[in-house]
Amino acid sequence: MAFYRRVDSEDTSIVWTEPPAPAKILEMHDVRQRMGGLEAKVQMLASQFPAREEEESIASVASSSSCSVAPEQLSRPVGSASSTTSGEVDSLWHGAPDLEAGGPSSAQETRFGGSDAAVQLTEVRQRSFRPNEAAAGGFHPHRVPESRDERDRQKEPGRLPWSTVQQGSLVLIAAWCAGFAWTVLRLMTDVVDILKPPRPLPHPELGLVFAGPWPQFFEPEGLSCQMDGSQPMFWLVEKYTVHQLVANQSWTVRTSPQEAACLSKAPEFHSSGLRGISLRCSDVTRKEACLPMLVGVDGNVLLCNNTTQRLHLRGDASHVAASSDASGLWAKRSKDLSAGPALYRPLESGNLSVAEYVSTLELGQQPVARNQHWMDMLEDGGLLALSDLGVLHAWRPVANSALWLPSGWFFNLPELGLRWRGLCTVGRTAFLLGKSKTAAGRVELWKMQLPS
Repeated sequence: MAFYRRVDSEDTSIVWTEPPAPAKILEMHDVRQRMGGLEAKVQMLASQFPAREEEESIASVASSSSCSVAPEQLSRPVGSASSTTSGEVDSLWHGAPDLEAGGPSSAQETRFGGSDAAVQLTEVRQRSFRPNEAAAGGFHPHRVPESRDERDRQKEPGRLPWSTVQQGSLVLIAAWCAGFAWTVLRLMTDVVDILKPPRPLPHPELGLVFAGPWPQFFEPEGLSCQMDGSQPMFWLVEKYTVHQLVANQSWTVRTSPQEAACLSKAPEFHSSGLRGISLRCSDVTRKEACLPMLVGVDGNVLLCNNTTQRLHLRGDASHVAASSDASGLWAKRSKDLSAGPALYRPLESGNLSVAEYVSTLELGQQPVARNQHWMDMLEDGGLLALSDLGVLHAWRPVANSALWLPSGWFFNLPELGLRWRGLCTVGRTAFLLGKSKTAAGRVELWKMQLPS
């Protein structure tokens, strides 16, 4: 049997044709009225049962619905679903007038479990949607508020969170405050240095020669000097540069062109760095016609002559000084800090680019000679040495002998807050180069008159 539903439409183009029998026409308005009447009768019946009987009926319905399944329904083939459905609809259609008569039909009693089942199902539906404590925890009529992290993740592109802007601003403020404080402290330090009275001379024979200005970030590693007319000229060596200090009215400091040209011929030696400087002079007493000798970090010595000769000292030297006859070298071993100065002589060799030197005399047996770093020859042929702590000591050769003995003279320099970085002599005057113990400290050049 076929069922048709009437469509209410204002479109005049739709033409309705009555279907032939036995087809049925469903009027939706009538169906709604009949369903409403059925619902009212079910509610009236449900209100007559007490609460206890209501719970028992719900339990019986649950047990019967899970266990009582009709065998014919389980064994029904799939292909008969459409025919069965049409029969059920037909029975409902024919049974609908019975609702108005006051009760369900016999077909409805058999198929749906009778009037008791209808009442029980209605009560189950009402209790399912009724407010109770069990449903209170899982019902959220409003949207759950988002956390702060979720709101931050949903920011629009290009917009920074306030916490990021705040932290960045605090870092910038701290950096500016630190820079301002550092500038003020430097300014106050300079003002104090300018306003404070000059320091009294710590010793009548010790005087300040030059205290700057020096090149920026100046770190001296050695000092040498010679006479230039009536005034001395100084060479100050850094790790990769040699400077000249000319004693005139302005005391100019500039890069030495002769040493720069010499280092350009030996790039490997230059790249390793410099540790000290000394002079080899034809006239040792007056220090005239001198050639610079540069001491490298690797312990070799570069003689800046026409051939740019390498002087290789066995044992590695940290600081050197030319001997009185200009053929040998006094050197301080870099690997043995407790040893004193040693005299090196060249080995016979036809190689003009490299000369080999060996130790022939060592002054380390004298306890007072320990920890002496910088050396230079005196005009009378003696040897003067200086330690980084400010102790001067002299040796003199024994007449008609190859021995050298301490002269018995030594001098402890006064505490000036400096760590000494170089020594050179011109006549009876010794020049001392020192740098303060702080990282960005002052550099000063002092002089001292030596006893005869």
